[in-house]
Amino acid sequence: MVTYAGRVTDSDEYQIRRFRAGLQDGTVSPETEAWLQAVNRGFHEQAFTPKTLRREAEFIRADDRLMTGVYVDATPVHSVGAEVPVATFTTYTSTLSTGETLLPAHLISDVTVRPTHRRRGLLRRMMTESLTAARDAGLPIAALTASEATIYGRFGFGVATQTSTIELDTTSRFALPSLDRGAVGTVELARREAIAEVAGDIFARFHAATRGSVGRQASYPARIDGTINGHADEPDLTVRAALHYDADGTPDGCVTYQHVESRDAVSEVKVIDLVATGPDSYLGLWNFVGNLDLIQRVRYDAARIDDPLPWAMADTRGYRVTGRDDRLWLRILDPLTCLQSRRWSGDGELSLAVEDPLGLAAGTFDLGVSGGVPSVQQTAAAPRPDADVTVDVASLGSAFLGGATIGALADAGRIRGGGTAVAQLSRMFAVDRAPYCITHF
Repeated sequence: MVTYAGRVTDSDEYQIRRFRAGLQDGTVSPETEAWLQAVNRGFHEQAFTPKTLRREAEFIRADDRLMTGVYVDATPVHSVGAEVPVATFTTYTSTLSTGETLLPAHLISDVTVRPTHRRRGLLRRMMTESLTAARDAGLPIAALTASEATIYGRFGFGVATQTSTIELDTTSRFALPSLDRGAVGTVELARREAIAEVAGDIFARFHAATRGSVGRQASYPARIDGTINGHADEPDLTVRAALHYDADGTPDGCVTYQHVESRDAVSEVKVIDLVATGPDSYLGLWNFVGNLDLIQRVRYDAARIDDPLPWAMADTRGYRVTGRDDRLWLRILDPLTCLQSRRWSGDGELSLAVEDPLGLAAGTFDLGVSGGVPSVQQTAAAPRPDADVTVDVASLGSAFLGGATIGALADAGRIRGGGTAVAQLSRMFAVDRAPYCITHF
């Protein structure tokens, strides 16, 4: 059903339409199919089959996503038809864990612009209208994961979490002696199909307790257990699974993995997804994976920046970080709500000015923390020049959960203020662990 239609520019060259996935009796609407195929082209993916097209439309509908497409009225002969959008964009509502609460969040995904239609303001129009609508709907923050790192800063997004790509040497040097010091629970192989039955409950516990975690979309169990196998109709049966059980026999951690072709002659396993609700389940699952027979190396691309695993290993040289990447980007829409929802470490009082080129979150705020409890009031609708500290909205998104420290941002020239005020804000913002997000969307 079309919920919005209008011209992108006064030239009438483009039209923007927003709609929900059309699916009835297993049949995907032509509008939805054309939109999905445009997304596939944008990310250089294989075209959908009828089966995978229906499945994708069902997942989008389950997330209640709002799909946006930008269309032209006509196209030249032999070119892709006008029914296929030249730009795409989708949004839905989920939650972001601050460690204190689950904050409603405006999630953005499937952003594409056809190369032949770039630099015409299409992304800016879709993004600014979407962010404005989210703010007006009362959503305090927006989030995305970025394929390209240079696009979203101009819209006020800042890198909020990072992950490491790690490689473990799982030959005879691999051992976790800390597991002999009172660790609780057991690990057992699981049926691949069982992951969908338990992953939701395990992730919900992880999500509530993990600052930086984002709620997972409806397709996630199928993505981590091999049911979604690229755009093939049949599942990937090479995916394996294991569960960690607590002392009462309740699953409290899960891992999926598969043997992969390595770049050399080393036998390698790739961890697809690992969710643990505590140290016992986390180390227990890694002990299982690290002791798989006939495997010499394990690779994982979503480890914590402050991963406890190497500190649990007998030989830390068997743990190697081979890469580091941003995962979650945040865009503050309501500084008042966001600042009141996070965890605070140090007490203090100061005025904080927020600069926002889109004007969505700009203002000056009196921030006070006493006994870890914040008190935040907006004192001006614009950033005041006499504020103790001034920060741009993208940097506030990076600092919000502790992914970037106030000191590092100040040294980078992204936070301005007197040395005493910046140091005080740094103490107030300090966190005990780096934020962590394991969800792609």
